[in-house]
Amino acid sequence: MRFAFYGRVSTDDAQDPSLSIPRQLASCKGAIKPAGGNVVAHYWDVESGRKRLADRGTPDGAGLGVSVPREGGLTDLLDAAANGRVFDTVIVESIDRLSRMTADATQIERKLEQRDIGLFAADEPMTANATAILTRRVKQDVAEWYVRDLIEKSRRGMEESARQGWHTGGPVPYGYRLEQHPHPNPHKAREGKKKHRINPRPHPRADRRVSPRAPRSPRSPANARRRRARPDRSPPRRRASRPESALRPGASLPTRAR
Repeated sequence: MRFAFYGRVSTDDAQDPSLSIPRQLASCKGAIKPAGGNVVAHYWDVESGRKRLADRGTPDGAGLGVSVPREGGLTDLLDAAANGRVFDTVIVESIDRLSRMTADATQIERKLEQRDIGLFAADEPMTANATAILTRRVKQDVAEWYVRDLIEKSRRGMEESARQGWHTGGPVPYGYRLEQHPHPNPHKAREGKKKHRINPRPHPRADRRVSPRAPRSPRSPANARRRRARPDRSPPRRRASRPESALRPGASLPTRAR
């Protein structure tokens, strides 16, 4: 039987694709070897499994040092399945490598099933009976729960870090500076990692710029001199004329009080 291998690594900085992708391929080959299967196509991506199915597919895997050949990503696999594929079945190391979202994973599985292409995982029985499908659905639900639970815990951790006064990332408010402190975790401090707090005292230049000033009249001498010096930035003001249609019969324009 001809198999198409699909592998996925979440990120190239947190994980090493040059190690993870070959390991996934070896697991898949070990699972199909007893059945005499052969991998004839290789597809893999370096991206998050939480992305929408329409946004999936790494454009290029070059420069990552992965020794496994690559015919494309997930979208290329689905295109090949729909247009003259060279494989009969798709094999993944684990079903969550396909997607972390249950809805997307089942949609991919359904698309392959409609084209009479099987989908198997190396850590599941190589059968398509009802019990195997039930086991797969439970694993998919657990994988999605794990991702959503991790997001909630990360959010709560950021909120607690902000309550303690630490900068949690993003741009610093204009005019404020970050104060660098040793990391409170001794292990990370020994590695030279730092944490930052936002200096509550604005930068002196910003303090001058945003300091309250007495309101100036637009006809003050200082503003008049500024307008004369830069007429391109301060063009003369023109009174807006009222359209004739806005005048009532017998009404006249208000006269300016002197």
